[in-house]
Amino acid sequence: MQMNFIPGARGCMCLLLCLLMGARWIASAQSVKDDRTDVAELRVEVQRLALELLQYQAELIQWKMHWISAELQQVQAERQRLAGERHLVEREIGDLNQASANGPGAEDEGRREELNTVQLPALMASERAATTREAALAAALGAESARITEVKKRMQRLAAQPLGTNEVHSRETK
Repeated sequence: MQMNFIPGARGCMCLLLCLLMGARWIASAQSVKDDRTDVAELRVEVQRLALELLQYQAELIQWKMHWISAELQQVQAERQRLAGERHLVEREIGDLNQASANGPGAEDEGRREELNTVQLPALMASERAATTREAALAAALGAESARITEVKKRMQRLAAQPLGTNEVHSRETK
């Protein structure tokens, strides 16, 4: 009689073993599903953080452009002021030249010499320096403008991607 129970016990054991294996398979499948969900959630978070980082970068570039523009305006005003002073000195030199043609004057000659050798060269050098600084600031403003355009394009591409897609893949396909 015990022999009859053995096949039944074996059947129960096989059934129990199959149930345990099935439960384990379901648990591992659930674990894989959980891992995939975790990965998808991480991708969404990375995408959100990347977009936020790009927004901060755009804000920084905009601040920098504002600062460069303000500095550029100051340099342009300085250059214009120097050009105005140079024109006044040149006019005074012309007036002194005209006055000396009408009659010699020691004071006029000394003043004209000072204007020609000291003030006019100093004003011209300052004006050239301001022009050089103005050109450098204009170039920097252009470079920052190009940077912000690129950052905004990247933001648009990232925002247009479905949440959780792999940005590395989209970079590889470009």
